[in-house]
Parts: sequence; C-alpha cells; structure tokens
Amino acid sequence: MVPERRSSLRLLLVTAFMALSGCRTLDRTLQHAGIPCGLYRWPVKTLTDPDAESIRLKPIDTSIRQLAGLPRPARRPQNRRVGSEFYVYRIKALIATVHKELDQDLHLRLRDPLDPEIEIIAEIPSPGCAIRSRYKSVFASARQVAESLRARGGETLVEVSGVGFFDALRDQIGGASNGFELHPVLELSEIEPVRR
Repeated sequence: MVPERRSSLRLLLVTAFMALSGCRTLDRTLQHAGIPCGLYRWPVKTLTDPDAESIRLKPIDTSIRQLAGLPRPARRPQNRRVGSEFYVYRIKALIATVHKELDQDLHLRLRDPLDPEIEIIAEIPSPGCAIRSRYKSVFASARQVAESLRARGGETLVEVSGVGFFDALRDQIGGASNGFELHPVLELSEIEPVRR
C-alpha cells in the first residue's frame, strides 16, 4: 500500500474508533497512531515563538463582540506575532461545546453572553504537543477544567483568558468572521451553570 494511503487509512480508522467509543484518551490514541500535532503557526499557538517573551501577560478585560470586531492583519508570518497577538485577553463567555481536534488541541466554542449569536473559538494545546513550551502545565490545568465541563454537558458561563491569535479563515462552526481566537487559553474557570 502507498505510504500516503496507509496514513490516510490510519487516520480514518482512529477517527472512526474515537467517534464510536467516545474515547476519553484521545491524546494518547492520536500520539500512538502517529497523528501529528499542529503545523500552521504552531510556535505561535504554543508560545514557543521568538516573540512569546514580548506578550503582555496582564489580561485585558474585553468581550467576544469586541474581539470578533478586531481588524484582521493582511500578513501573519508563520513563526512571528502581529498586533493583537501580543496581548492576553479575558472574556466572560457561554461555553457551548468542547471537543478535541485532530491536531490534539482542545477546541472550545464560546458565545457572547449578551448576544449568543456572536461566537469565537478558544483552543488549548495538548501538553504533549507543547513539550518546549514553559506553559505546558498551564495548558494541562486549563484542559482539565474544560474536560470536566465537557463531561458534565450543557452550557456554562465561564471566564477565559488567552493569547490573541489570528487563525486561517475557514468555515468552522463558532469561528469569528475575522478568524480571531484565544489560542492558547491560559486560564479557564467556571462562573456558573446556565439554567434553562
């Protein structure tokens, strides 16, 4: 079998297995299957880029509406930051869904509590994919909170702090139209469950 086909078949089988089993050990399963960590601007996403030391770590309190309205830069270098990516932002949000991506990030779909039609994505890298990052224990803690919220289900009001990041524009549910995300998430805490 051609190596590319073998890799595609392996990916398909792992994905099918996870979907059928509701696998809680996705990180380990992906690593054993040889599925790679992220590629696109990966040093920026894991805070291992040359500009990481220049990030203003004191969070700026803002809203999903404001972040989704930031101007998108024309250029985003692979291993460097631009403009709004030098800041940590803190928002209150309704956490709509939590799921694991194939690049092993934990993907949080967040809604603005004042206008749930406005959404943004926040992502937490797998510590196993951020070995060189001094924030890997921070990622592990945030993932633990996100996993517990996912296990419980339902929408929850949370406070999220994360570094600004402009992702590639693609059709993804919950993505802001400008491609802005909080990636990586540095802190996640529950405020209260949402009663309906």
